[in-house]
Amino acid sequence: MIRNFLFAAACCVPAFAVTPITSCGQTLSTPGETYVLTANLTCAPVVPPADPTGLRVVADNIVIDLQGFTFTGTGAFAGVITASQASCIAVKRLEVKNGTIKNFGTAISLCAPGSNPPAMNAKIHNLVIRNSQIGVLIGGASGNVVKNNRFIDINLPQAPVNTFTAYRTGTAIYVDDATDNKVENNEIEGSAANGIALDHGSVDNEVQRNTISRSGRNGIVIFGAGVTPAPYPASDNNLIRGNRVINSADKDMRDENPACGSNDWIKNVFQTTNNSCIH
Repeated sequence: MIRNFLFAAACCVPAFAVTPITSCGQTLSTPGETYVLTANLTCAPVVPPADPTGLRVVADNIVIDLQGFTFTGTGAFAGVITASQASCIAVKRLEVKNGTIKNFGTAISLCAPGSNPPAMNAKIHNLVIRNSQIGVLIGGASGNVVKNNRFIDINLPQAPVNTFTAYRTGTAIYVDDATDNKVENNEIEGSAANGIALDHGSVDNEVQRNTISRSGRNGIVIFGAGVTPAPYPASDNNLIRGNRVINSADKDMRDENPACGSNDWIKNVFQTTNNSCIH
């Protein structure tokens, strides 16, 4: 009797919906849906007004499971972006996992609108991201976790040198005007500019236990205040702990704030730095 009751109860619990990803340019708009790759998918060049973006996420609680397959772009635009056309959307609890994303302008863009948007709480994990201009861009978004990913050759195209775009293009994980994000246990090799960058007033973020090598500029960099393209505050009050960075062309670890500001650099392993407050 008990066994039959348990079976009846289990049979009546609704399963989460699963929808195959069959083409590029799709908008994922069903809350709570799991979207999956069932084969490798390569985006073909498109002519406007067709959407050149890989996937747009516009609803909460969406899971994108690549299931071990590869999602390939055309060398420009975003692979996955939280936006509808040109408007960013602070979708909640997006999860992207389990596969390879390559050859996009930005592989994944967590794009939040305006000032003080609600926490997005996205999880980006267990991916290989390679041959893109930017790996993961966290733009104005908070509460996100980027962990257990591998970034290889974020160098498409080769980043320009000594310009504002050099600090963004060619960066594996770029945290831009964003708060309370966690970047943990990632492996980054061969970024044209930086492995991990915190910029434009990014505060209260944690960068921990990442391994970074062969960056074209810096392994981990926290930018100070600046005026290009408009005045912006320093990135401050961030925790950088337990990372291992080697073989960077400029500095393995760089903090442009005087005496590191309120940033806390603890128990990191590195060869070169610009600031004696980095440990």
